[in-house]
Amino acid sequence: MGPVVSPQQADMLVREFSDDDIKNAMFSIPGSKAPGPDGYNSSFFKAAWKDIGGDVCQAIRDFFAKGKMIKELNCTRLTLIPKVSQPTSVTEFKPIACCNCNTPYFLEYFPINYFLNKGYFGN
Repeated sequence: MGPVVSPQQADMLVREFSDDDIKNAMFSIPGSKAPGPDGYNSSFFKAAWKDIGGDVCQAIRDFFAKGKMIKELNCTRLTLIPKVSQPTSVTEFKPIACCNCNTPYFLEYFPINYFLNKGYFGN
């Protein structure tokens, strides 16, 4: 059998996230990531954290507690960008997905990376 999660590590994986945990995860997202359909990237959230941080933290906690996210945060827009000046086929377009900053990047950076960066898994 390979490596096994210790009881202490298991406890860390299921504990509720603090506001500091959520803020640290949000602030670890590079500000250069493209903005989502709402026009905001992580730089906005960092700059406005004093005013919106409590709401962001509550929304993230609600997501993990209920497994549901308000539809305004779970939004992706697909756009087709032409690769040539006069496209005549769908293969001559490049699809681009614009996702809200809060969903894919936050979920990518938060649970697993948070614990890996804290050294909970021996790295």
